[in-house]
Amino acid sequence: MAIQVLGLKWLGMSESKANFYIEGRKERKPMRDRASAVLIENNKVALIKRIKEGKVYYVFPGGGIEEGETPEKATIREVMEELGVEIEIIDYFLEVQYNGCQHFFTADIVGGSLGLVMEKSLQVEIEESTYLFGWM
Repeated sequence: MAIQVLGLKWLGMSESKANFYIEGRKERKPMRDRASAVLIENNKVALIKRIKEGKVYYVFPGGGIEEGETPEKATIREVMEELGVEIEIIDYFLEVQYNGCQHFFTADIVGGSLGLVMEKSLQVEIEESTYLFGWM
């Protein structure tokens, strides 16, 4: 758990919030395992701002792991679906046990184009949720 807290602190989360994130929400029902990419370019991290039911939070590009799919393949697929770019997995960054197993991989963009996304945020509304992509 100390490595998980250290990883979340590296991402800018305070130690108390990191501990709450890892330990404090066990009462929620488990979700399927997820895989996400940590993309860093020009000293900025790719994040998706999600607004759902009046709550605002940020997530790394990624999503659920399909049956029979590896976390690495799920990360590559989800980033293509969400951002329209191909990535190459560089390293396994962090595993967090929260609503299932959350896998985080550092990765580089190797193909495709974010187009105007790199200059402006991209906003998408799906099922009464808003998703805003941006480099932060």
